Amino acid sequence: MKSQFNYLTLIALFLIYNSCATPYYPVFEVSNTKLTKDTVSEMSNQVYLFFANEKIDFNYKKIAEIEIKNLGTSNDTILNLLKYFAWKEGANALIDISKSTQSNYKNFGDSLNIKSIPYYKALAVKIDKSKLFNDKYGNIVDTSFAAISNKFLKDDKSKKENSESAHHDFAIAACTGTAIGAIIILLSNKNK
Repeated sequence: MKSQFNYLTLIALFLIYNSCATPYYPVFEVSNTKLTKDTVSEMSNQVYLFFANEKIDFNYKKIAEIEIKNLGTSNDTILNLLKYFAWKEGANALIDISKSTQSNYKNFGDSLNIKSIPYYKALAVKIDKSKLFNDKYGNIVDTSFAAISNKFLKDDKSKKENSESAHHDFAIAACTGTAIGAIIILLSNKNK
C-alpha cells in the first residue's frame, strides 16, 4: 500500500513540475496573400491608410490581402504591422481596412468559455500617385512604422525563443528529478 502511495506521489509531482513551465503565447497572427507576381522594385516612403467605407478616388493596383488576429497587443501596433507587411510587399497604401471580431470557443466540461478576438483585414495596393493625389492626401515621408514593427517582431521572436528554452530546461529538470525520485523509491522499497 505504501509502495502504491509513493508511485502516485511521484506521478503527481511530475505532473505538477511539468505544468509550472510557462509556454509562449503569440500576441498576433498574420496571413498575407499575394495577389500579384510582381517583385518589389522599390520601397515606398509612405503607406497611406483608407478605412472601410472611405471613398477611393484614385487608381491602384492590388498587391496583397493582409489579415491580422490581435491576440494581445495594442491597436496602434496592429496598424503599424499592417503598414509594415504591406510595405514589404511593395504597396504604398492599405484600403478597405476593417476590424471585426472572431469568437473563439473553448469547452471546459460543464462551462463554455467564449473569447472575442479582434481581427483586422486590409487590401495592400500600389497607388498611381499623381499631383492631384499628392495635393489631396499629402506626400509626407514616414516609414517610422518599419522601425517600430521590426523592433516589435524582434522582441516577440526573442520572447518565443526564451520561453521555448526555459520550457525545455524546466522539462529536463523535472524529468531528471522525477527519475531520481523513482530510483530512490525503488531502492527504498527493495531494501524492505
